[in-house]
Amino acid sequence: MTRAKTETTAPGVLLGGDPRTVLARITPGDPLGLRGLLAGRAEARHLLLDADAVHLRSLAYCARHARTCPDSARPVGWLEAQVEEVLDQWCAEEGRRAGRTEGEECSQTTGGVWAEFAGPLGLEPEQVRRACGRFNLLPDAERAAFFALVLDRREAEEYAVAAGRPLVELAREARRGLEVLLRASGDGAEEAR
Repeated sequence: MTRAKTETTAPGVLLGGDPRTVLARITPGDPLGLRGLLAGRAEARHLLLDADAVHLRSLAYCARHARTCPDSARPVGWLEAQVEEVLDQWCAEEGRRAGRTEGEECSQTTGGVWAEFAGPLGLEPEQVRRACGRFNLLPDAERAAFFALVLDRREAEEYAVAAGRPLVELAREARRGLEVLLRASGDGAEEAR
């Protein structure tokens, strides 16, 4: 019985009212489970992003499109589609931002997750943000190899067998992902020229 109640709660918070009203209902407590859904999809797609910012964007997007949500059952498929759309938009925008000059950047880059990630690396937050934007535009195979071999530190031979692909090919793909991120330290110097 509890399970059925959980399944019907989500559409209820999406139904009725304008986007602002819906947003007020779906923000506290994450009744839609967007954080977990976003984390799962970002990991499955091998994306490097600001999870909090993407979560906020997803909440707003779901509130704005709530009137299209089916009201008969928990809208898992609908939520997944909304999350995929937000991730697609986010990656496209960050990819475009990665090509801008420093004067065109948003002030939000100076803090948050980018600053936390950049500090220990000796980089500027904007450099890291740009690098992640470029990384997310790489083909999925390159991002997947980078995640497996660099971030997850999987055994290379084991990963190659599991992927059913030559180790040398996977190593090249992981290296391309790493190169995009390593170039972040040279962004400022290259732009100054």
